[in-house]
Amino acid sequence: MSRFVRRLLAATLGVFILAVPALAAPVRSLPRDGFGFPGSGDSQQQILQILRQGKGAIPTTPYGGVNIASDPVLAKLLYPDVVKNWFDGKVAGITLQTPAFTSNHGSDVQGQVGWNTTQEELLGFLNNLPKSNMRVQIVAEFAAKTSAGAVEQTFKLPLAVFSKPPVFDPADLKALGKPVVYLQAMIHGDEHSGGEAMLALAQKLATDELHVLDKISVVMIPRFNVDGAWRYTRGTNTANPVWGQPELSRGFDQNRDHTSFSSPITRTIHTVVNAYRPDVCIDCHEMGYGFNRESSGGTSLGYRDFYLFDLVTLIAHPANVPASVTALNRQLESGIAQDLRSRGLNWDYYFYGWASRQVSADVLSTDLSTLISGEVDVTTELMEGPPDEAMTDSALSLKPAVSMLFETRSPKVLPNYKTRVYAHLSALESVLRQVAARPDTYRDTVAAARAAVAAQGAAPGAGNDLILWVRQKTVASPDQTVLSYNAAHTQVAPGTLKMNKSYRNDQLTPVKSVARPYAYILSGDMGAVAERLTCTGVTVRRLTQAASVPVEAYRIDEVVDDDDPALDMEHRGTDYFPWNGTITKVINGVTASSRTVTFPAGSYVVTLDQPSANPAALALEPLANRSLGNYWLTMNALGKSTAGFVPVTVGGEYPVYRCMSVLSLPAEALSVARPFLDGAAVASCLPLGSAELAPLNKTALGGKEVRFGYFFTAEATDQPGQKPAGFDLVLPKEGNGYTLETWYLYDWVQGTFVPATPVASASGARTVRVEGNALDASGRVLAVATGVIPTITHTPTPGHRSSGGCDAGAFPAVAVLLVLAPVAFLRRR
Repeated sequence: MSRFVRRLLAATLGVFILAVPALAAPVRSLPRDGFGFPGSGDSQQQILQILRQGKGAIPTTPYGGVNIASDPVLAKLLYPDVVKNWFDGKVAGITLQTPAFTSNHGSDVQGQVGWNTTQEELLGFLNNLPKSNMRVQIVAEFAAKTSAGAVEQTFKLPLAVFSKPPVFDPADLKALGKPVVYLQAMIHGDEHSGGEAMLALAQKLATDELHVLDKISVVMIPRFNVDGAWRYTRGTNTANPVWGQPELSRGFDQNRDHTSFSSPITRTIHTVVNAYRPDVCIDCHEMGYGFNRESSGGTSLGYRDFYLFDLVTLIAHPANVPASVTALNRQLESGIAQDLRSRGLNWDYYFYGWASRQVSADVLSTDLSTLISGEVDVTTELMEGPPDEAMTDSALSLKPAVSMLFETRSPKVLPNYKTRVYAHLSALESVLRQVAARPDTYRDTVAAARAAVAAQGAAPGAGNDLILWVRQKTVASPDQTVLSYNAAHTQVAPGTLKMNKSYRNDQLTPVKSVARPYAYILSGDMGAVAERLTCTGVTVRRLTQAASVPVEAYRIDEVVDDDDPALDMEHRGTDYFPWNGTITKVINGVTASSRTVTFPAGSYVVTLDQPSANPAALALEPLANRSLGNYWLTMNALGKSTAGFVPVTVGGEYPVYRCMSVLSLPAEALSVARPFLDGAAVASCLPLGSAELAPLNKTALGGKEVRFGYFFTAEATDQPGQKPAGFDLVLPKEGNGYTLETWYLYDWVQGTFVPATPVASASGARTVRVEGNALDASGRVLAVATGVIPTITHTPTPGHRSSGGCDAGAFPAVAVLLVLAPVAFLRRR
């Protein structure tokens, strides 16, 4: 069975089996479940065929579908009443007052139809909460599209901020001096319980029922995957048609998108994170419910063992995250486990089956009436979710921040829904209470870690390595608790299974490392690459004149397919997720050489002396698992657009060069910022620097310098590629360490800047209406601001004004000071 199909099974069915023989003709043909997922009776060939079929434009049941499976007998074979009742009993006395529990949402019975909170219910619920400690603002709009690019539906993305006093602007929130906790849910659209828990938590935070807002502030995205939630699919269709190939019929997986930043939603989320710079980040998910699967005569049946946990946590920090941050995260995890148990809920670490063996046993027949001879696929090895810089929890830990993933079980759609929501809510409350109990520890630990990462980048040399691949710790003969059937398959009870081994994240050994450079210099037309890199939170600079620089250059020696043995765990260290259908071509060999290269004016530069340097470096290193070179190879092989990725030629030189010493270069910092909009979509962000501003009439600025700006192309959300009639643009109060004074919009007809008059929205955000001459024929918008250096009223982050500068107080943090003269790279202590 291929690695891709194995991961698909693990993600959708909870069937965590490696060595499954080819299925014979089934005794009974079992249908696929109600969500278009591969079902119990599908062979490997049938699974691949399903993947290539694609989805219809309109979901049969928006925000849901059939519980477990459309065949009611099959549904109860897969998820028996005794299991459902076991978990329902935990919340018999719990009341939740969110839309899924206060209005009709169908049935929670296996084989019947249920659905979750709709987009309209979500927006209405947030808007109706009291605003004494809360602000809500629409920050983006997206179109779900078919694989050909036709619009299916449009959705708005709300951002909620909770604080005392209530503020929305990142500068105002930072001025409070409290640690910031960032919460997101539903990056996978068919994992609703975390999103519903966010609404329950928002209800409590709006009135400060938890009594935490005197010590912390909270930033919340309750529904990341707005279109996937509507279709009840894992992925998004907002990345179509670029990622519209048939192999991704369930949509593009945004939890593998934090290096490529292919989805417009992913880019917006990183704009939020880079603006608010949270100290703690939580990402809520769901996973399967079954552990060891039964079968008979080649036909998969139900389960012998089920997950016992109510919620698992994952700390998959890559080895490049400061140890102090990971240690604090382990303390947070321990407190979550204790708090869950105090509420009668079971906690475990995030795991999936890595190897299994088949044993003969009596199994439950398909009609649930009798026991028949069959087999059980018994899991023998476990894998903790490995670090992957393209997954949310790993990516946010690299910024760096305390970052963790939550998963509840997922008997889709509504079985045990209250239990799952309550488990998420309990864990989220635990996080907020723990951070509020030690606010200084969380704020200061993360601030020191960010300064340490920037200091590493300012001191390239021996012993200062960037780790590309890691190997997890092997644990011999671990126990795993499960919920197991008795021999007669009439009752379930907790039990313990002995595994042969497990692979864990609490000790990571480097497998592949490279010396950390001071800077990367990109050769060629790399403006779209610069836009992707700014999503990591780094400052991107551009040479203002040609420069000869001693560099380390890579020659690409080998490229392999995603099923090549060279990418297996034995070689790469662990079960990396890049090979799941989004990366199919991988750079596997390079040769490095040192020489002097003359780079023309306009070449892009990324220095590593900034807090968010590590995720950018992992995107640019060719041998990194998620390198932009691997994405270029994959998209090129698929015949898709390769814009924004690093071109690769086997035998040729990789057009990203490593500057191994601190040098002074003629370069200026650029703004490639993504703005917050309501009423249109951002099609692309364009570099903004002296070259773009020089030919423009800046008389209206009165001789003042531009300190911050947005240069982007907007499009009508329901008509991609078409100029919008108008939209509201959110204007930040601070950027690049400057208090922004006056905003200007460029009038493309008159050829001059005109003052923009912002108005306060209900959220407290400053917005300006963009329409008419402020959009050129293609939808381009140029908004700039003058500013002054503010008086610091809150504790600055160590390294606040470092030469790297990504942590210099910008909104979004990816926007950087527009220096209209060359700026030297200087090492600062």
